[in-house]
Amino acid sequence: MRDDIGIGIIDVYTQDDLTACISNLPVTTNTILVSDTKNKLPDHFNVKKYGNGVPFATLRNWIISQFRLQGNIKHIFLVNSNQITKDTTIFDKIIKTAETFGTRLIFGPEVSILSIEDDEKNIELHLSEKINSDFIYISNDVVSEIGYFDERFFNTKNLDVLDYIERLREKKIHTPTGFNPMIVGDIQTTKSKIQKLNYKEMVDRDKTVDMSYAYFLHKYRYIPTQNDPKPVSNDDLMKVLEELQTNYGSK
Repeated sequence: MRDDIGIGIIDVYTQDDLTACISNLPVTTNTILVSDTKNKLPDHFNVKKYGNGVPFATLRNWIISQFRLQGNIKHIFLVNSNQITKDTTIFDKIIKTAETFGTRLIFGPEVSILSIEDDEKNIELHLSEKINSDFIYISNDVVSEIGYFDERFFNTKNLDVLDYIERLREKKIHTPTGFNPMIVGDIQTTKSKIQKLNYKEMVDRDKTVDMSYAYFLHKYRYIPTQNDPKPVSNDDLMKVLEELQTNYGSK
């Protein structure tokens, strides 16, 4: 595996999930782990234990900061511990897709609603109307432009990611509303429930969850899955993709 790739495991599921996740990842010295569970952690690579119910954004940001400190990592993968990667070549494939189409933030497997093919490089970009934040690819240069995930979105799994997308769209360096680049490959997701400390689902939410949604509503004037903005037309999508590929894709 190329040495400019960093893989960060986010331990928020069961002990068995963590073991399966690690055992199916490619062997690389650029693998680190951050945990917010009571699971027993391996000691053969860089590990950070929180254990006090910090935001998801904090776990993501710690991984990103560690890789940026190394100086040589250009491609960062944030992998939740419920992900079992059966095809270890998928990391190189994702980077090729990102570099071909200029899409520098790509999410885990979801339902594809559209695919765009680059005939010259024989590769497709798949797009979904949803995001799966259990598996995220982010280019280091995106972090240089946008910064880190917003840790004020407490006790939610995706709001900090949706906020990041909106910040990228404001700078016109992400696909437009209704379309998100997605990973296609042999990645399995376990059915375990989140074991992250103090995490609340919407069904048993507390004020920290409500405050996060209120903050998102204040910033963007919509609540995800309730009154999302209308997707752009396919023509507008193709225009943005052309701009992304021209400005950020490999020449």
